[in-house]
This record gives sequence, C-alpha cells and structure tokens, in this order.
Amino acid sequence: MTKDSQPDNKVARAEKCNNQIPITSEVGKNKNKTSKKQSIKSDLQ
Repeated sequence: MTKDSQPDNKVARAEKCNNQIPITSEVGKNKNKTSKKQSIKSDLQ
C-alpha cells in the first residue's frame, strides 16, 4: 500500500477506523503509567 502524500485530517482518520483507535497526538504519547524511580529517604541513619 502506498503512503499518502498528505496525511488525512483528524475527522477523516476517525471515520476510517470507526472511532475505535484514539489519535495519538490528542491522547498523549506516554502510556506508561509507572512512576519514575525516586530515591527513598530512609530514617535508619
């Protein structure tokens, strides 16, 4: 399948997939919900 020279707009993409797949730029690209590792301050010292 050839690549389109100009990508479809937001509405056309939503119609092609029957509104099943969220558009990445709107939903947000960070799907990893795990928090960053942070150093834990221990009370042992």
